Amino acid sequence: MKATKLMETEEVLAAAQRAKASGAQRFCMGAAWRSPKDRDMDKLCDMVRGVSELGLETCMTLGMLSPEQVARLKAAGLDFYNHNIDTSPEYYAQIATTRTMADRLDTVEEVRKGGVKVCCGGILGMGEAEEDRIAMLVTLATLRPRARRCTSRPKRI
Repeated sequence: MKATKLMETEEVLAAAQRAKASGAQRFCMGAAWRSPKDRDMDKLCDMVRGVSELGLETCMTLGMLSPEQVARLKAAGLDFYNHNIDTSPEYYAQIATTRTMADRLDTVEEVRKGGVKVCCGGILGMGEAEEDRIAMLVTLATLRPRARRCTSRPKRI
């Protein structure tokens, strides 16, 4: 897939308005990054503020976040952060080389410590064994209670 530029805030807010008109209560925005660049944070925060001002819950998935980025997004009004663990700790290296399972779990913890609710799940069908599926479920089940399954699908921004 070819990389694309971050959508303009006005485009995102128009999509959020359409979602709200269709009955949505939460709007999830996502970018396929390892982690956001600091240069993008103003625009991302503007998106969160704008969606929140529409009366929708806000959700983002942007990859790994620093504590400073979490604080900025929280101050902008971010309600939820979607950050899946993908698979079991034992199988993780088979599906990802740009980050580790520890990186993913650290991000979940940073987001939680920053006061943003966490949506966290996994992905099945990537060649994992049944034992990996069970281990992933155990990992999810033992995350702190504030983490929960996200019921919305992210919109790529």
